[in-house]
Amino acid sequence: MPSALSVNLRERVVAAIEAGASRRQAAKRFGVWAASAVRWVGSRRAHAVALEGPVRTMPQLATEAERSYEQL
Repeated sequence: MPSALSVNLRERVVAAIEAGASRRQAAKRFGVWAASAVRWVGSRRAHAVALEGPVRTMPQLATEAERSYEQL
């Protein structure tokens, strides 16, 4: 299971968006889902904080060991 992303990363994504990057551009630059970037910006605007809680990173190609483990 992927670990939660740091609040620092979330704040950097939001800062990039506020500096003029699109949500998709910022998400791609930092390797997170665009939907997460949208949520974080909305949360920042509504509550003045980046959304806290676990968020998955973009999926990576599974290794052979991971695929065999998932089939168990």
